[in-house]
Amino acid sequence: MKANQYIREVEVKFKTKPREQDKVKITSALDAVNLFKDLQSETQEKVIAIHIDIHGTVACFQVVFIGTSTAALTDPKPILRTSLLTNSCSLILIHNHPSGNPHPSTDDITIKNQLQGACKILNVKLLDYIIIGDDSIYYSFADEGNM
Repeated sequence: MKANQYIREVEVKFKTKPREQDKVKITSALDAVNLFKDLQSETQEKVIAIHIDIHGTVACFQVVFIGTSTAALTDPKPILRTSLLTNSCSLILIHNHPSGNPHPSTDDITIKNQLQGACKILNVKLLDYIIIGDDSIYYSFADEGNM
């Protein structure tokens, strides 16, 4: 019996390396909102994690969950798995409220706190948790001093 018959191997490989001029930096909540502006027209909640490398550039983004018109559940495990596999040191979570009102719900606050705690354990910094509403109106926990 060989070990590789029973043990799965995970390998992460980026097929293309972006050119320097193609790298995207997010320096503010507005930068993230502008990148994912199309979320404001979605009829379902979409949760996206933006993974950021040590140089402050976007390593990748990940659609974490697509929910209903009123809810989206988020589990920190797949988000942090991608952070670890891409060697990201920080992340931003962004999602939409199809109602158009970007004010955080009780669930948003709970999810933000859970993710922030999980990130702290793995030494990944949660930079912001952003909610997009209608007409590019958004709520940024970091901008509001709630991170």
